[in-house]
Amino acid sequence: MTLILSDPDIAQLYNMSSCVEACEEAYRELAFERAPTYTRRDLIFPTEQADTVYRFVTMEGGIQSMGVVAQRIDSEKVAWRSEGGVLKQLEVPITPSGHYVGIIYLYSVETGELLAIMNDGEIGRMRVAATCGVAAKYMARADSENLGLFGAGWQAGAQIPAIAAIRGIKRVRVYSPTSSKQRAFCEQMRQKTGLDVVPVDEPREAVRDTDIVAVATSSRQPVVKGDWMEKGQHAGCIVQSELDEAAWRRAEIAVISHLQKGEVRASGDTEKFSPVHNLQPYENIKERMGTLPSLLKGDFKGRENDQQITMFVKTTGLGIEFAATAKAVYDEAMKKGLGREIPTDWFTQVSHT
Repeated sequence: MTLILSDPDIAQLYNMSSCVEACEEAYRELAFERAPTYTRRDLIFPTEQADTVYRFVTMEGGIQSMGVVAQRIDSEKVAWRSEGGVLKQLEVPITPSGHYVGIIYLYSVETGELLAIMNDGEIGRMRVAATCGVAAKYMARADSENLGLFGAGWQAGAQIPAIAAIRGIKRVRVYSPTSSKQRAFCEQMRQKTGLDVVPVDEPREAVRDTDIVAVATSSRQPVVKGDWMEKGQHAGCIVQSELDEAAWRRAEIAVISHLQKGEVRASGDTEKFSPVHNLQPYENIKERMGTLPSLLKGDFKGRENDQQITMFVKTTGLGIEFAATAKAVYDEAMKKGLGREIPTDWFTQVSHT
C-alpha cells in the first residue's frame, strides 16, 4: 500500500531529533558519494503582477543507507515584497481556495514502488532546520544554553526545536520587526517547547550574551551585523544575505551546506527569482570555509576552541534533505498508524517504454 500523509498528519509526527539524525546521515552519505542528489530546478514564468512569478520547482535525491529516493515538487507563485520594512521573497497562495501546492513522492530503492505521497509544507521547514541543527551540532560550543532567534514566521518556528535537539537550550530571545507577530510567536513556542522564549525590542539584543544565533527571516537584506558578534558564538542562517559581509569576515570558521548551484529555466525577466546564491560574501574567507559534507567527513576542521566565531549558511536545498526527512516521517507514521492508504498498484504498470 502507498501511504498518503497531509501536513496535519505530519505535524502530529513532528520529531525534530529524528529529523536531525536523518539529515546528518544524509549529508554523511553525500560526503562518501552514497547519496546522489540534485539541487532545485525552477521553471519560471511571469504573471500579470510585476512583482510576482509562477514557479514550478523540482528536486530529487536518494540515500543508499536508507534505501529511498524522493522527489519534491512545488507549483507556486513567488513575490518580492516589503514586510515590516524588510524586502523578502514570499510564497503566495496559488489555488482558488488560497492554498499552496507542494508534494513529495517517496520511493523504495529495493522494490521501486511508491511508498508515500506527502505534503511538503511541514517537511520543508523541518529539513531546513534539521540541516542547521546538524551544523550547530559540530560548530556550536558544547555548553551552549542561550539562543538568539531572528524571525517569527514559518521557518523560524522549526529552528528552536532543531537547536534544542542538539544542545541544552534553556533561554531563547526572539527579534522580529512586527511586534504583534513576535509576541504571538513567543507564546506559541513557550507552550510547544517548554523553554523560556521571550521577545526583545532591538535586534542587537537577540545577539548579546547568546551562544547560538539562528536567523530565519527570508530577508534579502542583512539583519545581523558583524560588530554584534561575540567570541565563542555560532551563527546559522537560511539565506546568506541575512548576515552582513562584516559578519562573514569575522567568522573564523565558516561552513555552507554544499557548493552546488540551482538550475533556473526562466521565461521573461525573472532573474531575481533565481535560487542561485551569490557567493561574493565568501570571497575573503575561502581559506576558512568548508562544506557540511567535508565537515562530517573530517576533511574540514570544525570548532577548535571556545573562543572562535563560527558561521553556517543553509544554501539552496538538496533532494536528499527531503528524502531523509520524508523517510523519518514515513517510519514514524507506520509505527503510529497515521495517514491514509491507497493501493500501490495504482502507480505501477505492465508496460515499459
